[in-house]
Amino acid sequence: MEKPEWFGIDPKNDSLPARITFIIVFVWWMGFSIIPFRLLPKGEPNPGKHNYNVLTGGFKELIKVFQKVRTMPLLRRFLSSFFFYSVGVQTIMLVAAQFASKELHMPDDTLIIIILIIYVVGVVGAAGISKLSEKYGNVRTLVWVVGVWTILCLSVYFITSIPEFFVAAVIVGAVMGGVQAISRSTYSKYLPKNITDTASYFSFYDVTEKSAIVVGLLCFSLVEAISHEMRIAALTLDLFFLVGFGLLISLFFAEKKFKNLPTAPQAELV
Repeated sequence: MEKPEWFGIDPKNDSLPARITFIIVFVWWMGFSIIPFRLLPKGEPNPGKHNYNVLTGGFKELIKVFQKVRTMPLLRRFLSSFFFYSVGVQTIMLVAAQFASKELHMPDDTLIIIILIIYVVGVVGAAGISKLSEKYGNVRTLVWVVGVWTILCLSVYFITSIPEFFVAAVIVGAVMGGVQAISRSTYSKYLPKNITDTASYFSFYDVTEKSAIVVGLLCFSLVEAISHEMRIAALTLDLFFLVGFGLLISLFFAEKKFKNLPTAPQAELV
């Protein structure tokens, strides 16, 4: 809470604003949790029993999903692309504040305002990208969005002032929420219609995303440690975006080929 006096709180009380903030966050999460609890379908319990070991069972399930994904060319292509561009997306989201503080010497109060703007713009951006996907299709929209991310990541090298960072932050907000939402939507559309254990497939998706975060932060930190330049480390992330962008284009043409073969199931398309 940067301006406690606006809410009648004594600025000299250092701990009270922080404690009130935690309560506000609690109310926020509890309030929005009502939406899935009350509005989303309840689903059906899975009566099947698993005899897996508690420690190794999850890994066995992921291996089974991986083996099945290998037989689904469209899903396999998408996940490969998703991994590479997620390296860039997730890492940029995690290091953006550090870049602004270290490279641009941005004060904390300005940085907080910019981060809030990013998330507000993200809501609008996600809605707009959703409309684009309805009109042009998920994969084509993803190609455009990842293309924007690729250019944006390249531009980080040339950002030298707070106004330039502010413009970049607004663009990040516009594509941040959209790329996450449409990626998960695209993944769900590529899943076989006859599967019952969707939890394992989405666990595999989450593991792919979290692995991308590890790889992205590792590469970023190594390059920064060697070069002592966050800008050069950002250029390294752009290589991941380029690979993901190329794989998305490959997926786009593979999907068109699949649509021209209406009798061929996805798992048999080569």
